[in-house]
Amino acid sequence: MKKEHLMTVMLAIAAIVAINWVALAANGPASAATAAAVVDVQKVFNTCGEKADIDANFQSSIEKLTADLEERNNQIKSDQFDLDLIKADSPEYKQKREEIDRKIVALKVEENYRKATIVREQMLRYESLYRKLRKACGEVANEEDYDLVLFKEAEKLTYKKPQDLVNQIGTRKLLWSADELDITDQVIQKLNNAWEARN
Repeated sequence: MKKEHLMTVMLAIAAIVAINWVALAANGPASAATAAAVVDVQKVFNTCGEKADIDANFQSSIEKLTADLEERNNQIKSDQFDLDLIKADSPEYKQKREEIDRKIVALKVEENYRKATIVREQMLRYESLYRKLRKACGEVANEEDYDLVLFKEAEKLTYKKPQDLVNQIGTRKLLWSADELDITDQVIQKLNNAWEARN
C-alpha cells in the first residue's frame, strides 16, 4: 500500500514537472523589457540649425531667380516696345517678332528648369537631414540605453472639418508617453553640435 502511495506521489510530481517544462518550452526564456524613447520629429525639423540653413538657401535661391526673371522680362518688354516702332509688314518686324518669341519660350524653359533644380536641391538636403536625425536618435538611444525610438507627433490637432480630425487621429503613431522618455532636445542638440562643427 505504501509503495502504491509513493508511486502515485512520484507520478504526480513527474506530471507537474512535465507540465512546467512544456509551459517553459512554449513560452521561451524570459527576456528583458524593451526600453523605448520618443522624439518629436516636427520639433526637431522646426528648431535645428541645418533646417534653418536649408530654408534660408531655398529662399535666397528663389529671390535670385525672381530677380533674374524680372530683369529678362524687362528686356523682353523693351524689345516689344522697339517692335511697336517697326512697320508690321516689314521683314524686320517679322525677324524681331520671332526673336522675342524665342526669348519668351527660352525664359519659360529656364524658369521651369531653375525652379525644379532649386526644389530638388531642397528635397535632397531635407532627405539628408532626415538620415542625420535617425543617426542622432540612434546615438542618443545608445548613450541612454534605449532599445527603441518612436515617432512622437505634436499634441495639437489642427482641422477645419470633422473628416480632417478623423484622418489626423487615424494616422497618429503614438498615443501617450511619459515625459522622461522624450529625447527630442538631446537629438536637436546633437544635430546642432554636428552642424556647427561642420561650418
